Amino acid sequence: AAVVIAALAVPLAAGAAAEGDVAGDWLSTLRRRSCCHLGDQASARGKLAVVSDTLGQRGGSLRIGGLQASGGLASDLDVVISAPGSSPYPGGRSTKNGLHGQLIRVNVPSGSVADLFIALREPDSDKLAAVGEVILYVLNLDEDAGSRPSVSLKAFDDVALSPSSSVTQEFDEISKQWRFASSASGIPYDEPTSLASLSSSQLETAVVFRRSATASLDLRLEVECDGCVSGSSHNFLLGIEACAAPCSAFASAAASAS
Repeated sequence: AAVVIAALAVPLAAGAAAEGDVAGDWLSTLRRRSCCHLGDQASARGKLAVVSDTLGQRGGSLRIGGLQASGGLASDLDVVISAPGSSPYPGGRSTKNGLHGQLIRVNVPSGSVADLFIALREPDSDKLAAVGEVILYVLNLDEDAGSRPSVSLKAFDDVALSPSSSVTQEFDEISKQWRFASSASGIPYDEPTSLASLSSSQLETAVVFRRSATASLDLRLEVECDGCVSGSSHNFLLGIEACAAPCSAFASAAASAS
């Protein structure tokens, strides 16, 4: 059953429902923390760059370099997105994978599921970075021509939605995971290009996850097809912030705002 999730940092236990309203600018409140948020500065410098893109091939990956981290991390990080061998990336318009401005773009064909593994690694290395916390923004969750995108994260500590969000929340009793899905058509040509300049309409189709004490995430991107156009696909846009130590202010901001 769908539940109402408070707009800021509400931990969700399996099968539990959380209700609440958070007043004020939820994104500004979320970003009032010193350790992780560097989206404005990183976007201004335009540091992200595609290192390699073989995600469309079996066993391949998309590697993005130049992720600026904070809180004691000495160097920028690489974001590596791959698909497990038992669940290969479904293909589609893989030429669209890469960057959209300063956001990571992953294209998934309508009627398909992409199970992806996101790892934050040291530059030009397979070694996982020493990350204390990751903030993952999943953007552009809107319907288009019969295609309905959704996202699930295997594990997360907190989740944030806009108070006027058009994203629905469903708990899957089989997988024991929360699923966040589009419930409205999007505005044409309204895809964001950075975390530094998100409009209210773009935030209405966004989900923000927080995960501590890890440098890797298991992400499922799905596009349901209900009368969709043959050969259609959806562009998921991802923004990532990382730091060396967990941001306790994320949870405390929610508590003070409630």
